Amino acid sequence: MLAFTIIKGLIKLLLTTKTKRSGVTGYLAVGSNGFEDYVAMGSGLRQHGYPAPDSDLNVAIGGGGYSQIGRLVVGGQGEGGGSTAEDAYLISSVGSGGGFGVFGWLLIDSAWLRVYPLVGVGGRGSGVSVRPKNNTSRGVSLGSGGANLVAGVGLEVRIPFSRSFRPMIGAQIGWQWQPAGGWQGDLSVEPEELGLRPTSAPYMRVLIGLGG
Repeated sequence: MLAFTIIKGLIKLLLTTKTKRSGVTGYLAVGSNGFEDYVAMGSGLRQHGYPAPDSDLNVAIGGGGYSQIGRLVVGGQGEGGGSTAEDAYLISSVGSGGGFGVFGWLLIDSAWLRVYPLVGVGGRGSGVSVRPKNNTSRGVSLGSGGANLVAGVGLEVRIPFSRSFRPMIGAQIGWQWQPAGGWQGDLSVEPEELGLRPTSAPYMRVLIGLGG
C-alpha cells in the first residue's frame, strides 16, 4: 500500500511539474590535448629532413554551448590545436581537432552553482602534413581519426548580476576514449615515429563564458 502511494505521488509530481527551459549557455573551453604528442611528431618530421615545430603545444582550444530542458543539459563542443614550421622550401603542420555532442543531468542548479555528470559522443582526428611553399606540387600528409567518447562531471560557478547576465567560470573533469583507426596517407614517416598514442586519457577543460 505504501509503495502504491509513493508511485502515485511520483506520477502526480511528474505530471504537474512545469518544465524549465533556458537560453543557450555558451563558453570558451581550454585544456590539455591528452592524445597527441606534438614533440614526437616534430621529431619524426625532422628525422626525415622536414621542418618541424620545436615546442610542445599540447593544448586544445575551442568552445561550446548547451540548453537546459528541466534538469537535462543538451549541447555540443568543438576544439582543436597544433602548430606549423617552415624552412626555405617547405611548410609542415601538426595538429588535431574534434567535436562531440554533450549530454548531462543537473544535480545542483542554483543561481550561482551548477553541477552535472556529463557524457560526450563525437569524433576526433589528428595528422601531420608537408607542402611546398611555392605550391608547385601537392603536399603529402599522414592522418588518423575515429570516434571520441567523454565521461565526466561539469561544475560551473556563476555571478548572478541579473537574470540574463551571469558570467561563469567552470571546469569539466573526467576521462576520454578514442579507439583511433590506423594512420593513412602518403607522407614518408612511419606511424611509430610520431610517438605512442594512447586510446584513453584524462579529460579536463576550463570553461569561461557569459552564462545564460
